[in-house]
Amino acid sequence: MVLDPDEAETLRSKLTPGPFEWRSQPHARFSARGEGVVATYYESGKLVVQGLEPETFVLRHLGREVAAKVPAAPPDLPQGPVTGSDECGKGDLFGPLVVVALRLEEAEAKKLLQGGVVDSKTVTDERAHQMGAALAERYQPSVARLDPVDYNREYERIGNLNAILTDLHARALRAAGQPGDTVVVDQFGPVGRMERVLRGSPFRLIQMPRGERVAAVAAASLVARHLFLEGLRDLSREAGVELAKGAGEPADLVAREVLKLHGAAGMGQFAKLHFANLRRLA
Repeated sequence: MVLDPDEAETLRSKLTPGPFEWRSQPHARFSARGEGVVATYYESGKLVVQGLEPETFVLRHLGREVAAKVPAAPPDLPQGPVTGSDECGKGDLFGPLVVVALRLEEAEAKKLLQGGVVDSKTVTDERAHQMGAALAERYQPSVARLDPVDYNREYERIGNLNAILTDLHARALRAAGQPGDTVVVDQFGPVGRMERVLRGSPFRLIQMPRGERVAAVAAASLVARHLFLEGLRDLSREAGVELAKGAGEPADLVAREVLKLHGAAGMGQFAKLHFANLRRLA
């Protein structure tokens, strides 16, 4: 996409306080790595965002909803029912970590693709709320969720986010999937861990980057974001301050407010305590 100089400077100022690594790149005015992407702004005025979730970065930092179509399922995806899983909240200082698994018959998947079901990261919060709530009511997905208190307890015990995610995905998939299903997981780490945890399960497991190309995963991502936003709203009411999404400067500012209101001992009710943001408050 093309940015004018003022837009580019605004973007640079937003990224500067956040957890970004600045890089040198030929013919670039700036290049920053963080939040799972590399964002490079070239002298030509073109911004290139590369990574597994570029739509998330664009929506969060530029406020632009990316127009994206979900392509057809990959050619090697077997015919028949598919159970997909995806998560929301892993990159957010505040709020729950939510994993959703959702099962679709083949005809249902085709209908959702024709209806425009998309990856939740490419739509606004309001749209994700609407679509996610409707999908949850229609398809009754399985949910594995950790609110901050439980998340912090699990992280202290395990010490690895991918291990926690693997357990949550496996729990949701076992609840939603049926024998003979193809199970598609939006890949978030080394494939071997999920294969070991689901070994012996009665489905065929496929892990792929950008798994939201598959209708069941896209639908799961929308439900997961809907539930995350709902959880963040409820925690905001408890905290007495609107909790910010993400892990950039807005989250830092809110964390200071939460610290004033609830003290260090109360932070774990609302935040994931291993995030570097909280170390910056010291």
